[in-house]
Amino acid sequence: MIFRVFFSLLVLIAFISCKPKQDRHKLTVSCAMGLSTVAKELATAFEHQNPGATVRFNFASSGNLAAQIRLGAPADLFMSASVSIMQRLEKMGLVDGPGAVTFAANTMVLITSGNARLTSPRDLVNLNGRLALGNPRSVPAGRYAVESLKSLGVYRQMKGRIVYGEHVRQVLDYVLRREVDAGVVYRTDYLLAKDRLRLVTELPVVTPIHFPAAMVVSTTKKELARRFLSFLLSREARHILKKAGYSLPKAVGSAP
Repeated sequence: MIFRVFFSLLVLIAFISCKPKQDRHKLTVSCAMGLSTVAKELATAFEHQNPGATVRFNFASSGNLAAQIRLGAPADLFMSASVSIMQRLEKMGLVDGPGAVTFAANTMVLITSGNARLTSPRDLVNLNGRLALGNPRSVPAGRYAVESLKSLGVYRQMKGRIVYGEHVRQVLDYVLRREVDAGVVYRTDYLLAKDRLRLVTELPVVTPIHFPAAMVVSTTKKELARRFLSFLLSREARHILKKAGYSLPKAVGSAP
């Protein structure tokens, strides 16, 4: 009996001491949905460089991910599609702002998959159908799209015919399924399905579309998180990002 109790205690101690070791090599990343495809490629390359490390993602819109982090959802890193959302979390003391990196940039494009007679964004005012955008309240791509359409003077006329998606990939799906006549997505989203879409035009950039990443302050895997942030600025990561259609911000490094 005493031996069994002693043995059970040894097993329990071994389990407790081993579990942190396993967890220490696993990163949980809250990542903007628009980055989902390239993020998986980046994770594979990082894991190859760091044997034993694993990267697991929680994909959603940047606004929804930020809300999850505020509520204490487990995350080691946050890869956002919005610098302003990242800065708000920094002000709340939830992410390590000084250690943040801005690793990629993008543009917005107007796309269609049907027979909509669009040759420029200004043709939208004569469009009888519907236009899909990300919900600007929580989706940075939606906010960027609204800014662009307002700068062109067509947003007000289109407002009653806009369908809002919960993330940018949902907007892409709406267009691909022809549930709407046109949509505004990141250029990189268009490239994922360019054989099934028609690119109307690239939209003017009002707010620079930069993608920052930062360590969540509550993480217990700071060393691995910093290693992943450094990897995002590496030559291999840049190659993966450029191949996927992203551009590099003029000042690669700490988020502005």
